[in-house]
Amino acid sequence: MKTIKRAIIVLILLTGVTTLAFSEVYYSFSVGGYRFIESFLNEDYDREQSGAIINLSLNVQPENSPLGFFIQTSFNSPSMMREWDSEVMKSLDTYSLSIFDMRIFAAPTYIFNLGNKFRLPLSVGTVFSIYRDSSSYYDFYPENNDSYINDSFYDAFRMGVFLDASLLIIPRRWFFFKHGFSIGWDFLQAERGVLPSHIRTTYNTRYTAVPYSAFFGSLYFGIGMSFR
Repeated sequence: MKTIKRAIIVLILLTGVTTLAFSEVYYSFSVGGYRFIESFLNEDYDREQSGAIINLSLNVQPENSPLGFFIQTSFNSPSMMREWDSEVMKSLDTYSLSIFDMRIFAAPTYIFNLGNKFRLPLSVGTVFSIYRDSSSYYDFYPENNDSYINDSFYDAFRMGVFLDASLLIIPRRWFFFKHGFSIGWDFLQAERGVLPSHIRTTYNTRYTAVPYSAFFGSLYFGIGMSFR
């Protein structure tokens, strides 16, 4: 409870400071769908996931300038996961018990003012991703002809670039609707832990960088509040 109260106080202070220092501040909450495709460049192996996404966003436009900045935190909830190589394709859903997948976006933004009722923010910048997968898998021990269920975890840290474009529809001065999309490319991944799968099972006791390339895209819609 104390943590929640402190977070509320920080948000109120941040709102007051940004409102005084800048001309327009836009806070928004949006939901949508996403797709994420990974390729391990030195291996005959690819992965894909798709599902729902939740975005918490902040757009700030300084006074008398179309340039501002954009910060967003996204939480992904996969509903479909699969892997494949040149010979076979398999589902990954049978292994994962829980998944934490968060992406943090930070970028300069150019906000097009399309009259009093519309804004079009366009952002290009850096994205960081924190991924954790808690799984369970069977191990077979031939010496006693028995198998056991083992719990495991897998962590991955990723970095890349992204483009985000959205349309803000402002029926009231303090309230708006938001519709948009994001696309991006991750070019760096470091992974550790155990991630069981049918094709590629990882065993890393420390963070290990792997040759990697991934593409993601999302469509979203939501609502928000503006301060001027």
